[in-house]
Amino acid sequence: MTDKDGGDAFASLHVGRSDEKLPTLQEYQYKAVAFRYPDEMAALTAFDIFIGNRDRNRNFIASLVTTNRIFGGIDHGMSLLSVEDEASKSLIRLENGELIVNNHPFYRLVDGARLIAWAERIASADPRDIEECCHCTTPIGSVLIGLQLELAEALLTRQSRLPDIISSHNRFLIFST
Repeated sequence: MTDKDGGDAFASLHVGRSDEKLPTLQEYQYKAVAFRYPDEMAALTAFDIFIGNRDRNRNFIASLVTTNRIFGGIDHGMSLLSVEDEASKSLIRLENGELIVNNHPFYRLVDGARLIAWAERIASADPRDIEECCHCTTPIGSVLIGLQLELAEALLTRQSRLPDIISSHNRFLIFST
């Protein structure tokens, strides 16, 4: 979140940004993405599972034909407090250890060992970092400070369970290896 003319706005940080224009990837190209970007694919999949992102679909980019290594996730709008139609229901689902993400473009392509390694990395992240990501000093739209704190608590519970969530739902994920 950032301030834009006295109001809240979402911002993205582009690291190693390129001005290259990439075409929309087609499903038949996902296997090539998995081959070229196995760690990035595992990281994004673990993150999506962590936040309950159900709408990854085609909103990611990857360069397959240039020498530049470009991979990124673009959106995660149907996650966190939007897992369900009510924030309270979303918090319950995040906290209770559900997979939430039953379909993902990288399922069956993601390397299982890398996915578990990323899940463990998220699980070992400093809880203060997660709290700081959730807790702003002011309400954000309709998300009051109390709800921000509840989201932080739900994510901290989910954080500690993430490797088990992924391992126990492996029948859905069907790792590539």
